[in-house]
Amino acid sequence: MYLIEDQPVEEVAMSSYITFDPRVGIDREGWQVISYYWRMLNIKCHYGYPVKYAIPMNGKIKYYDYHDFRSRTYTAIICTMIEHFLEEKDELLPTRGLYYKTYEVCHDKEDKLNSLLNEFTSIHQKKLQDFGLTRESKAIITTNIIPAGIFVPTSSSINDFPMNLHQRVTVLIVEKSTISISPIMVKNYKGGNFLVLETKGYSSRIPEELIQELEKRFDLRVLFVGDKDAGGLRAYNKWHNLLAQVTYLKIKDKSYVKPPNYVFQESQRKAVEKIANDDNFPEFIRGIAREIYDHEERIHIDNHSRLAFAITNLLNNREIDFDDKDYLELKLQ
Repeated sequence: MYLIEDQPVEEVAMSSYITFDPRVGIDREGWQVISYYWRMLNIKCHYGYPVKYAIPMNGKIKYYDYHDFRSRTYTAIICTMIEHFLEEKDELLPTRGLYYKTYEVCHDKEDKLNSLLNEFTSIHQKKLQDFGLTRESKAIITTNIIPAGIFVPTSSSINDFPMNLHQRVTVLIVEKSTISISPIMVKNYKGGNFLVLETKGYSSRIPEELIQELEKRFDLRVLFVGDKDAGGLRAYNKWHNLLAQVTYLKIKDKSYVKPPNYVFQESQRKAVEKIANDDNFPEFIRGIAREIYDHEERIHIDNHSRLAFAITNLLNNREIDFDDKDYLELKLQ
């Protein structure tokens, strides 16, 4: 049996499956392994043949049809990684970033994507770093409730919290850490107990379960801050389905100016259009999706000047009550 790079193009196109071969990882760098499979994938697509995979598992070969989640996801991984390598960037791509880039295939199955990455690296006896990938912490918590103060949540973190508190707890869920709100909350928040959860994107199971357990123990008021794009709307909706009440922060920024050469990509258009027509999202979220679609404009929270200070001042304002409110407006001048 010979490796595919020695095989004629016609034979590659007509072969039934793309077979993950452990020998491919021998004496090859990660980008060469990805390129090896991308060549086969590219040939099959060019000639119009379905892309199916044969994967070694526990001493046997298992076969997956082209419509199977495993096949579609591996195809997305290979294509995305080729693009990453071609960009010739020195930094590693976080697996969370890979998840975002393959969301249209993976949807809410980030854990399964990570499982396939583990499978792929194991077959080829490589590490994630060999493929230009790195795992990043999916969340960080800052709070004044417990002595730890700032920590990465684990499955046992709930044991560090008291069983009950007499004061209400303000919980701020931030989709990303780029606005640096935690140190400002520590220094300037005057409302008593608080907890800031920076999820670094779509939240994972451990921080979700922690906040759900805290909801059982404490009287919480929860505010969500995220990008005005499909990813941010999906992230809010996930928390909306997990908690009894979570308020979305609508940001109105008069000073915002669309960046030069801004391009509203077709993938973004389709993503918000899908949300706008999805009954599983609250009506006001669907309205925001329609607004993004109509104006062809998504806005990241780090595009707003002094947003962290504005949010902290908002939370300090005792006249503002967002109990049982779906959303709260924050106007920036």
